Amino acid sequence: MSSDRLDAIFFLQERFMEQLSEHKEPLPTWPVDPSDKRAQQFIRDIIHRGTEEAFEALLHLKNWKPHKHTENKEFDRDSFLEEMIDDFTYKLEALILMGYESKEFFDAFCEKNRRNLDRVKGEY
Repeated sequence: MSSDRLDAIFFLQERFMEQLSEHKEPLPTWPVDPSDKRAQQFIRDIIHRGTEEAFEALLHLKNWKPHKHTENKEFDRDSFLEEMIDDFTYKLEALILMGYESKEFFDAFCEKNRRNLDRVKGEY
């Protein structure tokens, strides 16, 4: 069972990647060969770009320091979400470049979720 929304997300990202490759930044033909050194370097770069976006999202969290007694009540929810989407987009791009499809991702996510739940319940 795969989600129509997840299928749509994969579809939209792949169309974006095609346009990006055609007009701005040439991407390697996908799926890339995961044993190829240049392909691995490119995938690592894409994942690092996503990680940078995650760090930008972290900058919106001002009250995480346990030793800090003052609180900053400002939180830009929309900006936080945008940075998280940027992170997700880069990581999704890496998955697509490696040849993963939405059903495979969905099934793997469900299996990992089941294993995590087993851990929480002490069955791991």
